[in-house]
Amino acid sequence: MDFLNNGAGLKIFETWKKLMDSGYAANYGSTTADTQTAFFSGQTAMIIESTAILKNATASSDFEIGTGYLPKIDAAAADGGVIIGGASLWMMDNKDEARKNAAWKFIEFTTAPESQATWSMSTGYFAVNPEAYETPAMKDFIAQNPNFTTAINQLKATPVNGYTAGVLSGVATESRKLFNEAMEKTYDGTYTPEQAVNFLAEKVNAAIANYNSSTK
Repeated sequence: MDFLNNGAGLKIFETWKKLMDSGYAANYGSTTADTQTAFFSGQTAMIIESTAILKNATASSDFEIGTGYLPKIDAAAADGGVIIGGASLWMMDNKDEARKNAAWKFIEFTTAPESQATWSMSTGYFAVNPEAYETPAMKDFIAQNPNFTTAINQLKATPVNGYTAGVLSGVATESRKLFNEAMEKTYDGTYTPEQAVNFLAEKVNAAIANYNSSTK
């Protein structure tokens, strides 16, 4: 695993552990809802979240919401950045021309500039069609809501390389669960950062090997 061999995984776990031990970060549980509850109830001043909750957070919070760039573990690293997440559209080739034509019309509608602008303004999600940002409604919205430009600008400033191309893995869900387990055990002292990274490498490599053997 790259994160084991290039030292990135160890640096991440060491940084998180240092933040926890120093009191600058806290563990509110491994679910999204736990952390969001801690933030909106005022238990913590900062969280890392999806852009998808930005509109709802801004509209429903009793305090002012501010957004900022995701920090780098190593400020000197030039090849790091942010990646996009999910909310993808897929069309299956099921040999039924009528269904495929209908699915394509739906995709054309949902990815049109106006549709994407409405979707982004209503949620905080990225507009997948760059022309959405050129629509009058989106321009006016962004001018009045600068928080929505933070993630957009950081993505535009991110270099395109193997680290930022996004996740393509048949064991992504399993890997995420293992990652959460490793983090929890690092926080409570069961694992040292080195043990956590070795645990992940062993378990994720085994999951990938099992997945690859099942797809042959």
